Amino acid sequence: MIDYQITDVIDHSIMKLDVLDLISNMPSAQIETKGYYGKYDSIISNTNWDDHSNVKGEIWPFFLTPGDQNIYINSIENKFPDREWDKWRVDISWFNQYYANSGSEHPWHHHSSKARESGQKDIDQNFTNIYYVELDDKSLTTILKDPDTDEEIIPDVKEGQILTFSADILHKSPRNFTNSRKTVISFNVIFN
Repeated sequence: MIDYQITDVIDHSIMKLDVLDLISNMPSAQIETKGYYGKYDSIISNTNWDDHSNVKGEIWPFFLTPGDQNIYINSIENKFPDREWDKWRVDISWFNQYYANSGSEHPWHHHSSKARESGQKDIDQNFTNIYYVELDDKSLTTILKDPDTDEEIIPDVKEGQILTFSADILHKSPRNFTNSRKTVISFNVIFN
């Protein structure tokens, strides 16, 4: 079983247009994702992942109000009390956009030095976080892979929420053949 947390972004409706404006003004590009666990070529329509300037690291905390930052931290601290919460920080943050009817996706990947295998528990204390800025079609929800059963788990998240799970869990964003764009901000929380 995978432990994950879903946190509501209370000020999402107030901040959404500002966040999308922030994203539209950042250096970004379409990138190929064939180097991950996928067996075929694919793309992310628009991302600042490959931006080598300091801008990529600066998207945190501008997409959350101070109140939502506190709600988020309290939410995951309560769900995962065994972490060293006096040593947490956001290591990196970036955005991904998957344009409507583009077939763009993010194949299976993880945000750790290695993926968790069957029978292992929390080999990585760090977290992957996905903030759903635009998610009009629930078929585009991130899919998690249970390392013990290989079951694909689709958390019941919606636009305006943050999904948090261990960085060593395989996950993917499905191909977008829908009529809507998906926009997420991903950020990694590390403890050191």
